[in-house]
Amino acid sequence: MRSRASSRRSSIQGSIENLDLSELEFDEPVENDAHAGGGLTDISHHKQRVINVSNAPPVSIKRKLSGSWEIQQGSGGLVACVDPVMSVDKENMWLANIGMNLQGAARRISEDHASPSTNSLGLPLLRQANAGEIFHVLEMSLLSVLHDYNKSNYQLNPVIVNQEDYNTYYGGISNGLLWPVLHNLPEYIVKDYDDEQVLREHWCAYVRVNYQFGINAVRNSRPQDFIWIHDYHLMLTGQMMRSLDSNLEVGFFLHIPFQPPDNWMTKYRIVAEPIMRALLRFTKVGFQTHRDRQKYVELVKKHISRARIQYESTVDIFTVTHENFTCSLGVFPVSIKNEDFLNIVKNPATTKLATEIRKKLLSAGSDKGCIFFSVERFDYTKGIADKLKAWKRYFEKYPERIGLDLLYQVAVTNRRSVESYRVYQDNCLKIVDDVNAAFICKKFPTWKPIKFNMDGLPRAKLVAHYLAMDVGVVTPIKDGMNLVAKEMLICNPAAALILSSGAGTEVQLGNAGFYAQDKQCYYRVEDVTDTEVCVVNQCSSEFCV
Repeated sequence: MRSRASSRRSSIQGSIENLDLSELEFDEPVENDAHAGGGLTDISHHKQRVINVSNAPPVSIKRKLSGSWEIQQGSGGLVACVDPVMSVDKENMWLANIGMNLQGAARRISEDHASPSTNSLGLPLLRQANAGEIFHVLEMSLLSVLHDYNKSNYQLNPVIVNQEDYNTYYGGISNGLLWPVLHNLPEYIVKDYDDEQVLREHWCAYVRVNYQFGINAVRNSRPQDFIWIHDYHLMLTGQMMRSLDSNLEVGFFLHIPFQPPDNWMTKYRIVAEPIMRALLRFTKVGFQTHRDRQKYVELVKKHISRARIQYESTVDIFTVTHENFTCSLGVFPVSIKNEDFLNIVKNPATTKLATEIRKKLLSAGSDKGCIFFSVERFDYTKGIADKLKAWKRYFEKYPERIGLDLLYQVAVTNRRSVESYRVYQDNCLKIVDDVNAAFICKKFPTWKPIKFNMDGLPRAKLVAHYLAMDVGVVTPIKDGMNLVAKEMLICNPAAALILSSGAGTEVQLGNAGFYAQDKQCYYRVEDVTDTEVCVVNQCSSEFCV
């Protein structure tokens, strides 16, 4: 439903100087609006739907050489945990920005692909790449493809935002500030945000984009619907939406950790305070682990003095009441759909492919070697640089393993336009070259200690690699959950798993008694190195670094 905001709305869209979102006020909805049917309308005969709202869509949209569009189902943690819920009912709706997922037919990510010129924030992030396509997303050929997609799936609706605002919201506040902050990796916060004026200007863009997502969700909702907001890009939407209609049921799930550094509420106050308060306007907020929820509760107690907090031990839920709104805080670790992976494992073609993969990977060295396998996004939170250094240290300490073992690292390149990512990725590639040059085996001259792949693997081939590996290596510095670790365990329970305490999965498996709680659990180079040789020597069947 379309609504008319009061003069306060302009403070969101323009000069949001005081950034106090709690003061937003809105007029009553327009009666007899031609677009009636949104969250502000009383339509009691409709059944409840799920309206899913995320920055990125669950699909990849590509333009063929012919000019026509092609939609393919996406992958990743968000799609894995949400798609089963959304697929239950074709009336469910997914709202997302589609522009960032548009790919030209000839565009390919490669190591030597030149990135657009940027400052340390990576801005203008996509101006020289594909952000311009955001405003062409509604051309008739793509609309037709979306229409066909919606016939056989839940409803996928695009959220269109101002290009410049989107660049700043995504490449600036979201990935230049919130991502490193919430992972407690302050060294990756872009230096530009030491300037309060820059921080304030970029924060205003983040607010405006959140408003566009929020108003789209309200317009498409009905009173019975559950609106499900995802991740750090959209942390303000609940407050905006419930300012429009306080009866809306709006949930929020944070897929990444919530572990901000100690100076979060002081140095970045103009961002931190509104986010802390805005989260309390959601009906429900979900975290991946108890440690993430506990950190948020501690900050609420310390910085929002009027909030009333209660804990219900029988259901393990915190209830927080603030400014006449009540929010429940829960822990809901995401997982995978086991049968999807097991069905691939049971396929004879997968077993055959796994045998071929193993033979090929070990062909340059001894067939008695071990395959260490790791797959993740090429992100500084994933601990890839430390893992590569540990692999170098492994051969320095245990030279008898030269010519035997190899690390196959799949690191899917992303966010090359952000300088911190570009520098990190280039540094990792240099480490790979150095390690491969440092260890030569005279007996097996074509053997190399590291095989590095930046292109990713389709699911069937990925599962085959899980079956081919001897050891899965999952060593993020910080990770909300990490579904790869679960996939490895489900697909190949006979393999060993090196899992760092930085992953939310480690907390879940530890609580389930998967390994002794008194073990040292780090992602550090020496610890990974020693655990690698322990795995090779088959000292235990379960490992946690």
